[in-house]
Parts: sequence; structure tokens; C-alpha cells
Amino acid sequence: MELTREKAQAWINKETDPLIKDIKKKIIANVTYVSASVFKTKLRTTTDIAFQKITGDYAVLWDYKPHSSKRWVFHQIKNSLPRKPSLVSYYTKSVDSIIGVANEIYIKKIKNIVIFDDAVYSGEQLINRILVPLSNFLPKKHKK
Repeated sequence: MELTREKAQAWINKETDPLIKDIKKKIIANVTYVSASVFKTKLRTTTDIAFQKITGDYAVLWDYKPHSSKRWVFHQIKNSLPRKPSLVSYYTKSVDSIIGVANEIYIKKIKNIVIFDDAVYSGEQLINRILVPLSNFLPKKHKK
């Protein structure tokens, strides 16, 4: 369902409480709608720029959520990647001893990790759930 000005205004107008109505107005005023075609175009452009710098093998990692946007975004661009990844997997420190992603990255000497996402705000998930635990696993000489 596409958000239109008419639908947004109808949602605001349904509200009888003036305070809630003002909150709804602020929410709508701060929504940035990105169409699917614009999203895919920007994703392609960003991917092209990234792959100008990525040489050699790379791994694509998703965080622990099976239906997260990271996996969804990867599947939007997967068939357009200039090279296939050497490894595609979920990564979370709590179960990595079972699935062994960090060890596989180390054994295969994969030097590049790509994490696709629709948006990164604070970076907390990316840093604390993937990069820091992975970095703590890898020896210093491999971290570069």
C-alpha cells in the first residue's frame, strides 16, 4: 500500500484529540517516501560504488534476525552483483560456535565483508552484533 497525501490527511483527520492530531501531523511531515524503483536504483548505484573498492573474495553477512532487512536488501541486488560472494550467512556471536561463520571467514582468508541494509542509523546493530564479535574472533593479522 502506497502512502499518499490523501491517505495521510485522512489518517490525521480521523483523530479527535488535538494533541494526538498534532503528533500525527509531525509524523507525516517527517516521513520520507522512497518508491521501490528509486530504492532499487540507489541500491544499484551504491553497490557499484562499493564494488569499485572491494577486490577479491567477500562474505555477505546478515544479523541474527531471519527476516531482517539485511537479508531482504541482499536478495534485491543478489542477481546484479559483479561477483558472487564466497560466503553468505547469518552471523551472531551466540551461535557462531555452531555455524562457524567466523572460522570459515578465517580459513577461506576472506578479506571483505559486505552487509547490505536499507538504512543504518546509529550503526549499533552493525557494530555490536556483527563487526565487534567478528573482530574479536579474528587474529590481528587478519583484521585488516
